[in-house]
Amino acid sequence: MSGIAAKLEERINEISEAALALGIDKKIRIYYPHSMMTYDTLQEEAWLDLLNGILPEGVLFNPNDPDHYDKYVKDENGDMVEKSGKQIMEELLEFVKSDECKMLIVTEHLGLIGKGVYDEIRAALDKKTPVYCLRQAEFEDGMHYYFVKVTDVKPAFIGSWDLYYGAVVTGEDLGTPAESKLLFDKANIILSDDGKFIV
Repeated sequence: MSGIAAKLEERINEISEAALALGIDKKIRIYYPHSMMTYDTLQEEAWLDLLNGILPEGVLFNPNDPDHYDKYVKDENGDMVEKSGKQIMEELLEFVKSDECKMLIVTEHLGLIGKGVYDEIRAALDKKTPVYCLRQAEFEDGMHYYFVKVTDVKPAFIGSWDLYYGAVVTGEDLGTPAESKLLFDKANIILSDDGKFIV
């Protein structure tokens, strides 16, 4: 094992022990609210590849992944029926309000967010859960991805409320994943020099 790998493993163990001492579950849940307009698209695939590449396995909660929640419910006759979109949205909002949700990382669609994402961000901010927006910008040397801290949400009311309901209000630019040194106190997560989240 190289010196860098040994140091990294040592740091992971230190953080894991500290998290356990604080009663924090090692399997931290980071919720990824994003526009349904991007579900099952190349854009969503690119965002998920990036996030799954920097987050520990099993940490990211993707609302477009039915494995993350029960898709069926019993009706009044006791038969299993598929949940409505409204029921799923309500359950996802309850998850955001729960102690299990430690952080949100959101992406926008055409610079805006839909009503569901708006409500989820608002609920997270109300309970002091950290929220970060992952953005991209094209430069001469290619596409750059970076995080900004979300401090608020505001209504925009442009077109369809479910798709273009509001906008995120952001604070400091946290830099690209590889450059950032992020410390998320509640979730006890930091970003290492190589851009990987360490839990």
